[in-house]
Amino acid sequence: MAKIKVNAMGYYSLNGKGVISFPENSRWGSIISFIRKMRKNNPGKATIIVLDNPKSHSYLNNFCKTHG
Repeated sequence: MAKIKVNAMGYYSLNGKGVISFPENSRWGSIISFIRKMRKNNPGKATIIVLDNPKSHSYLNNFCKTHG
């Protein structure tokens, strides 16, 4: 059986709008784009982001600190 690699990003909101994305890759640019969509759909809402060991962890950590 052939393996299929799929990049999936999802956000489940308790009191806002959920977001799901299947980007071509999981590089920092795709993740930042997903975070921006998530924040746009849920302005002013508190958010907890869990990253499962992405290679771009340090860049994303700095982005989140800078952009709240």
